[in-house]
Amino acid sequence: MEMAQQPSEHLVKHEVLIETFEQMVALMNQLATGEYHSMELYLNNCRHFSQSSQEAQKILADPSFREYLMRNDVVLFYSINSVNMAFGMMKNLLDNINRLVSFEGD
Repeated sequence: MEMAQQPSEHLVKHEVLIETFEQMVALMNQLATGEYHSMELYLNNCRHFSQSSQEAQKILADPSFREYLMRNDVVLFYSINSVNMAFGMMKNLLDNINRLVSFEGD
């Protein structure tokens, strides 16, 4: 019985992952090209992106689903990982700038 349910569970997760990735892309585009008039709004979009990214990572944490996705939508799998890596690089840059500014201020 579990084998029959697994593919339908994967289909549901796949659809959720597609929607989540679409949200991530929209937020990435806003973060990359938007003209922000307040730091609060920019940081709010960063938080939303982070939440979407964490949601995607939770779905991808299931080894059985990861295998399914690699067989059925490898582009989505690598796209999510690439966007997460780029966001991680940006976060690391901001963390380092913050640390350096704090260090120079002392």
